[in-house]
Amino acid sequence: MRTLFLILIHALTVLGMIPAIAQPLIKSDAIALLQSFPSAPISLEDAWQRACPDGKSEPDARLFYQSYLDEMEGYQREGQALMQQFYLQNPLGVTVRPSVPNHPVSSEDQMNLETATAKLAQKMLNDPAFAAQFMRMSEKEQHAYMASLLADEGLKPASGQAEEKTLPGMEYNWMELCQEINLAASDMTRWEAQIDLQLKNAQIHDAIELWVETEIKKLPLITFGEYGQDYDPAQVDAVRRKGMEKHLQAADQYMKDMALVLSDIRSRAKLKYVTLNEALQAVDFGHGYDFGQHYLLVLQAQLMMLGEVQTILQNELNVVDEVVYWVWETKQRD
Repeated sequence: MRTLFLILIHALTVLGMIPAIAQPLIKSDAIALLQSFPSAPISLEDAWQRACPDGKSEPDARLFYQSYLDEMEGYQREGQALMQQFYLQNPLGVTVRPSVPNHPVSSEDQMNLETATAKLAQKMLNDPAFAAQFMRMSEKEQHAYMASLLADEGLKPASGQAEEKTLPGMEYNWMELCQEINLAASDMTRWEAQIDLQLKNAQIHDAIELWVETEIKKLPLITFGEYGQDYDPAQVDAVRRKGMEKHLQAADQYMKDMALVLSDIRSRAKLKYVTLNEALQAVDFGHGYDFGQHYLLVLQAQLMMLGEVQTILQNELNVVDEVVYWVWETKQRD
């Protein structure tokens, strides 16, 4: 029945009985946002400056990224407000349009519309062959059939609107564009290079810790009177300091390698967004544009794009916090 309702709404729009409406989205360019963010740090020193600009307090990269995160959260709130507004106006999740002012839908027309809907529904239920034939019709053929059915019930196109109009939101294949975004969002391969590098990095630091333990065990034991024997604290401290130097060198190399990976993640995201983003730019993000029955689909896809931009930013923040841990550890041991 929802499919029939959509067909009727489309037919009424084409016949001029339902006017076009503006359907605004979030006026934000996902690609421009990604380009506006600072690139990932390219060294351990660069990461440390972001996480601890005064060089003394406990590192927290969120301080550097907070304004960008606030901006992204603002877009998410705006999108949720638009979605809430849509459902308040359209509880069934389908765009309901006001009647043309010069051609109001009377109670008699409303009854005739319901009769036409019921007749088509009944015919499709009782005649599977017709139902299959109807669903194979082109959109234009379906509209023509509905126009005939509505005319049988006394419903006429609005004055001066006898010729078919372009269906709202048909300039672009919004369904296909949004589907591409949905499929891309479920593709987790974009994180594989980062995960592999993180695992390799963890193994490197584990190996350094093992080296420290091994080197300490090579040290000569000294006697501490009644307390027994142990390794010379000064020599143990020297080994641990050498281990921390190795950790810092590994962390610096990790940040250099990770900067390339994070840049690639951004580039791949831009490639995914470009087609839908260009279409949204062309219609001024819905300000003065009618998406027809695709509005909710497009809004959800835009929120998904902006949500991924936010995830990319948060991910880079997490990497900074991860890598500067070793600088903080060194300072704590001094």
